Amino acid sequence: MRIFFLITTMLLLAACGPTTVTQTNRTERYTVEMLIDGTKVGQRTIGINITDRDGKPVQADVVVVAPVMLEMGMASPEMPATATVPGRYEARGEPFSMLGKWQIDVRITAGGIEDKTTFMVEIT
Repeated sequence: MRIFFLITTMLLLAACGPTTVTQTNRTERYTVEMLIDGTKVGQRTIGINITDRDGKPVQADVVVVAPVMLEMGMASPEMPATATVPGRYEARGEPFSMLGKWQIDVRITAGGIEDKTTFMVEIT
């Protein structure tokens, strides 16, 4: 009986764990995939995968993540993303200060040209 209780508890805790958000958008030059390690307020890692039209990883000069909550007229500080491997960037910090709908702008600068895409996420 104790084993059943332990297994049930572990499954419930796993189901209540962080929800990963994955979204993909296209800009004029790139395909941009955003991965957020949860939908809660607090420390988050936002992964950005960038490929060109041929599917090759993009080596950007600058990648910036800018969270904005339009409904409340507020923005969190911009988060610079650092390259981890070719085409993969990570921004770490506290992008969401409250619950609700957030717009996440991702700006990519490569070769002196800036591209931008926007994602929407619900923080619960």
